[in-house]
Amino acid sequence: MNKYLLSSLCLLVVNSAHADDTAPSLMLPAATITAPEIDAESIDLKTATTAGSRLNLSSLETPASVESLTGAQIRARGDSSVQDAVT
Repeated sequence: MNKYLLSSLCLLVVNSAHADDTAPSLMLPAATITAPEIDAESIDLKTATTAGSRLNLSSLETPASVESLTGAQIRARGDSSVQDAVT
């Protein structure tokens, strides 16, 4: 039992030694993001979707089965990334 306790303590010390709390933080410049407001009621299958396609196709013209989500729906589901939203 002492052998396992000693091994655990050694791992704890090694892990603590690798933590570098003195690294300088990176400060990025402020950015302003703007986009036109879109009324969610005006979006239908004939509305062109610019996200995910360079062709500006509507959902009816897209040659695949797709589902469009609004930002409010994504936030309500608790998705924090695109990967979360599509899986």
